[in-house]
Amino acid sequence: MGTQQMLVIVLSVIIVGVGVSVGFFVFQNQAYNANRLTVANEMQQYVKASVQYWKTPTSQGGAGAEIRHIRAGDIALAIGFQTFRGGPYNGNYGTTSENGDFIVVGLENDVLILKGLGHEAKSGKRPMVQMNINLNTYMCRTTYSDAEGF
Repeated sequence: MGTQQMLVIVLSVIIVGVGVSVGFFVFQNQAYNANRLTVANEMQQYVKASVQYWKTPTSQGGAGAEIRHIRAGDIALAIGFQTFRGGPYNGNYGTTSENGDFIVVGLENDVLILKGLGHEAKSGKRPMVQMNINLNTYMCRTTYSDAEGF
């Protein structure tokens, strides 16, 4: 085999190797971003359920839209969260799905704070989504970040 043919083979192997590594990187980023969006979408469902509980009259088992009738634990249980027993989220109200882990951080005045942590990891970090919903104005503020845990 001539040196020209060897050079073509070596260059071909290098080009294929670079193409495979770029493809892997793009796929990993796409999976991470898709997980971030699914966590945010699932959290929107929890926010809707929280507002529904907030608006439901106390005679029907809701908060009656009065802050004195509500605690973070009440909302958590109403939207289907449970108390974590053991593990890194011990004692917090939350739930786990195929998309990620979700917890109720707390209720500050009339603002409910929820966090979601996706399962897809990139560089040791997972997508974190925090939603703050004002129960009186129904304004929701969403914050995206990367984190190792809650």
